[in-house]
Amino acid sequence: MTRDQITGMLTDGDSASSTWKHLAQLDEQIVPLTFDQVTYYNSLQVILSYRTVYCPVGEFLLAAEICSEHPEICSPNPLRVQSS
Repeated sequence: MTRDQITGMLTDGDSASSTWKHLAQLDEQIVPLTFDQVTYYNSLQVILSYRTVYCPVGEFLLAAEICSEHPEICSPNPLRVQSS
């Protein structure tokens, strides 16, 4: 999945308020996550980052895995603007 596809998934909908309205009851609540959900959200952080990712223990295994599977999103000099 490309960065544009993920960004599109995050912004699709009539408006931000209607898109996330069903989650309002979870504001200021603790939401337990499974290991797979944590991995998914962490992968979004890697895919959507432009400069830096952080890891509290210095092991960037998920970032390395994503970069090996999708080298185009991990380029040190990505194409940001394209003109014709």
